[in-house]
Amino acid sequence: GSILDFPFSIIASNPHFLDADSIVLSAVEGMHPDDAIHRSFADSEQTTGIIMNGFRRLQYNINVINDSSMRFYDRDSSLLIN
Repeated sequence: GSILDFPFSIIASNPHFLDADSIVLSAVEGMHPDDAIHRSFADSEQTTGIIMNGFRRLQYNINVINDSSMRFYDRDSSLLIN
């Protein structure tokens, strides 16, 4: 295989930045973390510990650094696409 060098990083987080620091939540518009709908969970059988039901909720984010040559976000200090 080969290693590709991407010009951006992909960051995984909980949906709507659930459990993130308040600085993160205040920096991104439109995030409304709700424990009831964004939390991952797993149900296990008591004796064997086998996972019977569950799911992992993820949000993938792309951090884009401000570049004034790109007109669609030249007014923002940075942009997070999720």
